[in-house]
Amino acid sequence: MHPPNPPAALHALSGLNIAVDDAALLSLRFGDGLLAPAPLHRSASDLRAVLRNADAVDPSTPVYTVYRGVTSEEVRSEIERRGLLYAVLVLRAGSIGQERARIRGHINSHAAGTPTTYPEVYEIWQGRALLYLQCEASPDVSDVVLLELSPGNKAIVPPGWASLVVNIGEEPLVAGSWLAEECRPQYAALESLGGMAHYVLAGSEPPGYDLEPNPQYRSVPAPRSVLVQDYPNFGLTQDEPMFTTFRRNPDVFRFMTRPQDYAGIWTTLYS
Repeated sequence: MHPPNPPAALHALSGLNIAVDDAALLSLRFGDGLLAPAPLHRSASDLRAVLRNADAVDPSTPVYTVYRGVTSEEVRSEIERRGLLYAVLVLRAGSIGQERARIRGHINSHAAGTPTTYPEVYEIWQGRALLYLQCEASPDVSDVVLLELSPGNKAIVPPGWASLVVNIGEEPLVAGSWLAEECRPQYAALESLGGMAHYVLAGSEPPGYDLEPNPQYRSVPAPRSVLVQDYPNFGLTQDEPMFTTFRRNPDVFRFMTRPQDYAGIWTTLYS
């Protein structure tokens, strides 16, 4: 078992008084002034449809915990007024069968009255993550993008892309995420395909994982790696936690709730 983080360990990167409470139980401790919802616990049984070999995995294995709707007393009304939601993820280390520990994988719902799906933003506070992005949730995929993220890094899931977060480090992964309050993860399309276009397998050589094409897809491109970058136009830089950015400028994440207004940016974000 990993020892609990001291309260200051995650504070500098999250901008929140937050700490790992129990690494084995994938739970967090929230300090004074923070409002946290009841955690949503996910086990291997919840991922069965998207695992490479679900029969080889104990279905009761805890995999990750999500706190969907974390806020603070000082900005709660501002978050609600702007139609936003802040979620926190704790993802176990190690493997699930032959795969690196990962979340379920999803594509986001559409912004009301538009053909544009909602984006999502991740910020890593502890551990190492692989953000796996594929531009279609269909049997023929034309582009796959990989971003390796370390503490302090931020990354955007653009509209239209399916996403998967994988723990490629040796400790529980802890991350924050902004999304629109009306955004709902959609799982059915990926579940019908047995998961993403690649399985992220445990690997002994750097970077610590291997990719294996999912045979249920008709066409799968070679993934391309993209370097982590700042997004100053969206208020996302390595210099400041994104919750702190919201406190300073509550209008900065308008792109989360009005993604259709930024079509020109989405098409070139990872080109």
